[in-house]
Amino acid sequence: MGYADYPLEVAARQIAARGFKQVEITSLNFYCLHYRPEIERPADILRTLRAYGLTPTSMNYSVGKLRTPDRAARQFHVAEPADAAAYAAQVRALIDDASAMGLLTLLVPIGMRAAGPAAGARRRIFAELLCDLAEYAAERGLRLSAELPHLYMLAYDLETTGLFFSYVKSDKLIDTVDSSHWGVGRYDLRELFRRLSSRIGHIHLRDAAGPDTADFKQRLEMTPGRGGVDFAEFGRVLDEAGYRGQVVLEMEYRGGYSLEQIEAEYDFGIAYLKRCGWQFPAGI
Repeated sequence: MGYADYPLEVAARQIAARGFKQVEITSLNFYCLHYRPEIERPADILRTLRAYGLTPTSMNYSVGKLRTPDRAARQFHVAEPADAAAYAAQVRALIDDASAMGLLTLLVPIGMRAAGPAAGARRRIFAELLCDLAEYAAERGLRLSAELPHLYMLAYDLETTGLFFSYVKSDKLIDTVDSSHWGVGRYDLRELFRRLSSRIGHIHLRDAAGPDTADFKQRLEMTPGRGGVDFAEFGRVLDEAGYRGQVVLEMEYRGGYSLEQIEAEYDFGIAYLKRCGWQFPAGI
């Protein structure tokens, strides 16, 4: 997402030049379209990344209905059987593609944030759907993940995330924890690790600022060191929990950033994380 406005080949070139060897592929509805399964094949993605010595290890894909004229992807209303079936079919196809690319982890969303009994019912349906899909993914050699708590989704805090996972009966579904949602949501990270334990298997590092305004306008897309996330504490909690999974540096720049501006932000963010005690592979 650091190069959301640029083609995949440009992103791969810039990431490789910085010394990284592994990448997470992202495609989020109307921006950062680095994988479009209706156009590209897994072999196309692999060819582009391998040309720059990069190995894709995970993919973050925003599952939605066909895009509307305003470019927003409408969400699935999984309480309706036809929508639930369509959501499952789209995720199953993504799992097949992710397996063909040799990925370790595929992240998919659940429904948009809401409150009330209807939201609770949708939370349960999504949990049950992802249980079945996680088993399907495991048979194909990868892990399916939700990213929770997520301030835009049905499980947006510690309580609703706990409710979501109370419906999850499969041990194959893992959770991704994002530092920006923790920073704004201000939930107890140690308690999340206590409740979910080994289910937490993927991490996104990104800064954020301000309160949870619950209006989908929260300030979540910031370079480490530009916001208010305590990255030293975030790292301490991961170490205390014995976390040994993947960590993705999830920088995000869209809306007209030049490559020079993006690289300056990467320089700043990586230097800041190192000062907070985060270790990077040699050569980064």
